[in-house]
Amino acid sequence: MGAVLMMRVTAAWAASVALTSAHLGTGIVTPYLFPTSVSTTNNGNKAGKLQASDSVTLNFSEQIQASTLCSSASNSVTSQNLPGLTAQLVDNGATTGNDQLAFQVGSSTCSALHIGTLDLGSANYVTGGSVSFPTSSALVTQGTSTATVTITLGTPSAGGTLGTLTGGSSVLYTPDPTITDKSSHAIGTSTAATSVTSQF
Repeated sequence: MGAVLMMRVTAAWAASVALTSAHLGTGIVTPYLFPTSVSTTNNGNKAGKLQASDSVTLNFSEQIQASTLCSSASNSVTSQNLPGLTAQLVDNGATTGNDQLAFQVGSSTCSALHIGTLDLGSANYVTGGSVSFPTSSALVTQGTSTATVTITLGTPSAGGTLGTLTGGSSVLYTPDPTITDKSSHAIGTSTAATSVTSQF
């Protein structure tokens, strides 16, 4: 039997190839679960600045086991809101030196939270220290064979100085590797990126 090659999937690749969870031709195995896309939405009064009500939408190739995102989430409902999360805007927190958006338990009922991180593609979203967005929330929606997680930011707390981007930047989503689908297949190291014109 030939060697098995595990493929790293990006959103661009996923959009152009119909993936299945089967062996293909020479033994290449495609992943069961991966992020298919990430997008940001400006719901505040200033484009290019992270504000309350701005949101991030993460789309996945399969239904996800919601309890692998939040330990207290239900695995038997098609839509649920996870309130009380804290989104942390980390000044130069990404390995690239860009600002990073990460997620913490906050005041939620999650004893463990595993969403992943966003490299925001710019170091100008915040300067002089990190800023927290407590009372953020995550809406988990299970489709027929896919899943969507929409994270909405709460009101920012004191900390660094929030900046405003005048142009777009590409946002890269790296999921927490502990996320699984409903058959316990791990999401692995696949990533998804926005277009270069994306901004909050």
